[in-house]
Amino acid sequence: MRLTLALACMVCLVTSLAVADDADNVMTDGVLIAHHPPGLQFSSDTDWYAAYYEAAQVTDCMQQNPRIDQDGVRGQLAIWYVLAAFGDSTSWTAAEFGLGTFDPSAFRFEAWGPCYPETGSGLQMTTEGWPGPNEGATIATTRTPWTGAIAPIYYFAGYAYHQALIPLSVNPKTDFAGTCVRGSDTCPPIARRATALGALGVFADGVSVCPPEGSSAQRLEELRARFLHRAPERPRMGEKSQETETKLLTAVVLANPGPAPRLSLTLDAPRRVTVKLHDLAGRVVATPQDGQLQPGTHEVFMQDGTDPGQLPPAGVYEVLIYVDGKVAAQREVTILR
Repeated sequence: MRLTLALACMVCLVTSLAVADDADNVMTDGVLIAHHPPGLQFSSDTDWYAAYYEAAQVTDCMQQNPRIDQDGVRGQLAIWYVLAAFGDSTSWTAAEFGLGTFDPSAFRFEAWGPCYPETGSGLQMTTEGWPGPNEGATIATTRTPWTGAIAPIYYFAGYAYHQALIPLSVNPKTDFAGTCVRGSDTCPPIARRATALGALGVFADGVSVCPPEGSSAQRLEELRARFLHRAPERPRMGEKSQETETKLLTAVVLANPGPAPRLSLTLDAPRRVTVKLHDLAGRVVATPQDGQLQPGTHEVFMQDGTDPGQLPPAGVYEVLIYVDGKVAAQREVTILR
């Protein structure tokens, strides 16, 4: 009987989880974190829920590490978790999230799965291409619920090859990310939408998120800026920077932050250049540049090229620069109002 109820609620979870969005059902002070515990070794028979508490537990959101970068060794095998974090201890019986837009060649997934509090006591439903870009997963326990202020809900293992950002996002099937409490005999469950989603950096800056003190966007951006992990050689937010990226794109200079941040590109030959602005869920919110550029230096303002003068809302965004169809550089930008 318990399994039948769980299966029934899983079907409802996939089809209608996002409908419960009233104020009483908000994931209060809740966020989803991408966390890489350095040094954790992969084994096919590991209980990754237990391994987290034995060797990788995060007791404060400032301890999270959203970056894979162990001496910059390409092809390294790395483990990372998706954590649900709250302002206070709580319990939940199901969760849902997705992966946003990223370069799948940067991180080759080898193993993945839910972290159930009781081994084998859960169910999972995923979109067809999981865990690829813009795919999603829904998981639920059949016995013991997740409990705590910070707890692991999912793990990934794979090989890191080159620089990328893998953002947590909503499940594209339901447009939802967060946790929920399954009713004992009712469906759909009570949905708690996440107030912020982190991102994993592969040889690049990741995005840290913490349960905010309140739900204001300004407070959320302050937390992101405060806890953002940065490599020593990378400039701090607000500084102009210049560094060699690839043979195709010889220099990138970013003046940031500001109400209309600008990107300066230097090309060594005629190239087709596309600049896309992604939010932290991986969605493209603006395409400031898309077309052929001649050799030399060009300035690109972070506004929508298809609707000049229109800026996305204030917040933190990821800028992807494509040269001749390949990702040549990646930057973070903060838009102020």
